[in-house]
Amino acid sequence: LEQINRPVWPAGSLFSVSGRAERFDVASIRRRLLGTFAIELRKFFDGGFNVFYEQVNSLDVLLGSKVRFRAHASEEFDCVFEGIQEDGLILLRLETGEVKAFPSGEIVPQPP
Repeated sequence: LEQINRPVWPAGSLFSVSGRAERFDVASIRRRLLGTFAIELRKFFDGGFNVFYEQVNSLDVLLGSKVRFRAHASEEFDCVFEGIQEDGLILLRLETGEVKAFPSGEIVPQPP
């Protein structure tokens, strides 16, 4: 794994992201998370990914940014991440200007 060149995403905690010093009720958070997950999973089963893709794109921090994309070990290239389309394919704007959809791959942010 050390040979894979990828950014480091440091671990965090509820305290580090909220700045709140009180203790969190982990069991309560787990119950809420499970309840929310069950509701969203039902929506997915009923409507598929296209129910969620707009929300996913609205939350994506890499949307519109330059990335390096690895489709597989022997194919990688620079492009602009254009989001996820309603069927779940990854949309990329190639250097030629063409927008192409990929079923899978690794998206690596470019340094600013």
